[in-house]
Amino acid sequence: MKTARAKNDNADVLVLDVDPRTVVKTIAAGICAAGIALLERRRGQPTLPPANDGTDVMTADEVATLLRLDRKTVYDYAGRGEIPCQRLGKRILFSRAALVSWLSACKGSSDGGSG
Repeated sequence: MKTARAKNDNADVLVLDVDPRTVVKTIAAGICAAGIALLERRRGQPTLPPANDGTDVMTADEVATLLRLDRKTVYDYAGRGEIPCQRLGKRILFSRAALVSWLSACKGSSDGGSG
């Protein structure tokens, strides 16, 4: 992503060279996360704590901490497509909203281990 500063008559304007689809996806993910948190609060279920920096994007280290897994395990799951993620060049990033949704689906589909 490229950034540039442009002078406006009244203020500095930050110009970002970003794919508009990425912006829309990020906004939509944030709206979904807020909606999920609201529904869980209304049902009395605990919600995941908000990201420290207020963003929806998480690194593998943050996901590992959240899920109480080793970072290598997170990368392994991501590589096998078991955990929702997005590649950005060589980096793998995770959407907090997608993880919340994935965890909810996993919890709902588990049979409790009964055999």
